[in-house]
Amino acid sequence: MNIAIVDDKTAARLLADKLKGFEEAHISGIAANGMDGLALVMDTNPDLLFLDIELPDIFGIEFLE
Repeated sequence: MNIAIVDDKTAARLLADKLKGFEEAHISGIAANGMDGLALVMDTNPDLLFLDIELPDIFGIEFLE
């Protein structure tokens, strides 16, 4: 499973560390803001997205639109 994480660096690293315990989980990338997150999602087309609701430059709901 291809996973992207869009969240602040500390939370994203903690989540990525937890997911490393699952053999089927592959972290395709981590982004700390909405603009980098949009590029990450477009480039990697993840199966699963962990998305913070309040990013520095955009709200998570707007990101999804």
